[in-house]
Amino acid sequence: MHLIGKTYFAALLFIAASHTSCGPHRAPDASADTIDNNPNADTIDNNSSSEAERAHGDAATDAKAPPRADDGVAGGEAAAASASSNRAPARTETRELAVPGFGNALVVVPAGNEARPLLLAAHGAGDSPRWQCRHWDAAMRGRFIILCPRGVALSSGDDPGYFFRNHIELEREVTAALAALKKELGGRISPSDGVYSGYSQGATMGALMVVAHGTDFPHLVLVEGGSGDWTAGRAKQFRETGGKSVAIVCGTPNCAKRGERSVAILEKAGLRARVEHVEQGGHVYDGRVGERATELLDGWVFGG
Repeated sequence: MHLIGKTYFAALLFIAASHTSCGPHRAPDASADTIDNNPNADTIDNNSSSEAERAHGDAATDAKAPPRADDGVAGGEAAAASASSNRAPARTETRELAVPGFGNALVVVPAGNEARPLLLAAHGAGDSPRWQCRHWDAAMRGRFIILCPRGVALSSGDDPGYFFRNHIELEREVTAALAALKKELGGRISPSDGVYSGYSQGATMGALMVVAHGTDFPHLVLVEGGSGDWTAGRAKQFRETGGKSVAIVCGTPNCAKRGERSVAILEKAGLRARVEHVEQGGHVYDGRVGERATELLDGWVFGG
């Protein structure tokens, strides 16, 4: 009996260790969406062989590295980014926004009654609207009204992590959230200079659907996703609906290679386009990768 007891106890320890290593999040429908729960990567496969339907990442081979001397944005762009970082932060309030048919979005609203442009931040698989709103709130310092859609919960719990089923569902949720926000804030949202920012899955799926919404989001900041999903047709559609600029920010080599090819397609369609590779930045949206995205938004999208 003593031997059986030891064997049973060891089995329990093995099961506990196995559950711990799997991570806290699972996809609601593994047959439809396969999600890698590595905390440094967001991947999703919507039963499609198209690269455009997958969120890409190279987190397994990328490691953090100390800042490099050439990692800043040069010239006037660096000056514009520096001026933004020195700007006194405006007081902001984060609140929930009811979105009919979807989970509540989060909204960061600067104090006062002044109209501000909109920045929509779409998270990656396993990420959260709370983290995206917190990240962009700290970076933008009250310059934008920030809208962060929720997506679908990966599991039950207080903070389960969320994902978007596909780009069609993302488009439906973004459209519904934008309508709810306009109803609540009305004239506080500036009709120009809207920004769509997506990370990983939010960028990959966003690049597919946002081309039809250039009026609301003429500027794109795509971080570690959406870099290889551009065709001549999508680029033309984005420009014709009001699109103006596309900034692609990569922390992994594959993202950067795809981005270089996409820039040529985007520029041929008459759009401003740029890809930035933060070497060894990794599949993340914060750290040096996030800093570069902020610099580009301040110094190139609006400062160039």
